[in-house]
Amino acid sequence: MQKTPNLNERIKEAYRELMKNRESGEASFNSLLKVSPRDGFIYFERAKAYEVIGEHDLSNKNYQKAQILFPMKKWKDIAEEGKKRTRSMLNNLEEASHDPVIPFLPQNLKDSWNMTMAALDADPSGGCMQARVLLEKMIENLLRREGIESRRFPSLVQKIDALKNSLSSSSIALMQHVRKLGNEAAHGGEIYSDHADSIRSSLIGLAKILNSKDAAT
Repeated sequence: MQKTPNLNERIKEAYRELMKNRESGEASFNSLLKVSPRDGFIYFERAKAYEVIGEHDLSNKNYQKAQILFPMKKWKDIAEEGKKRTRSMLNNLEEASHDPVIPFLPQNLKDSWNMTMAALDADPSGGCMQARVLLEKMIENLLRREGIESRRFPSLVQKIDALKNSLSSSSIALMQHVRKLGNEAAHGGEIYSDHADSIRSSLIGLAKILNSKDAAT
């Protein structure tokens, strides 16, 4: 699909901007669409950006619009893949919202929990990376509960070590498992559905710790 260098760069810049600053990024895409309202590639790039920041409904709608506007079957098929992928994420998020663990989680973790559970179902590798982010938030909650200053421990490994006197060795092992698989996924390691299942089980175990203090052994 040929684009003039100037327009192509403006679209890419809008994509990058939306991921850094949603308001200005959306304004950039809207400006592009005022000039080229029938350009499927603008909708396609906006769909990709929305997908990255977790706005799967908006992403799905933009993939649909791009698919309609694309003249070539190759690009229509690529947009269709995006539609299916984001629809799957939306379905998984809906299922995750009924997770029995949710009512027992601290309020600041519920959205991240939903996103992680949905991601683990849709994409094990992406889900493992998302799980590591959730783990960091869980650990921050546990450190606060134990009266430990998080800022004293810059790395995730150090934060986990700081909880060794407060939690059981099995709880620490769950944290290390999530951390290691998250790192492996982030560095391009092979992640399979059984890894995602083990991450899910580990997170459920950690959620129980947040709900009721786990005595150290």
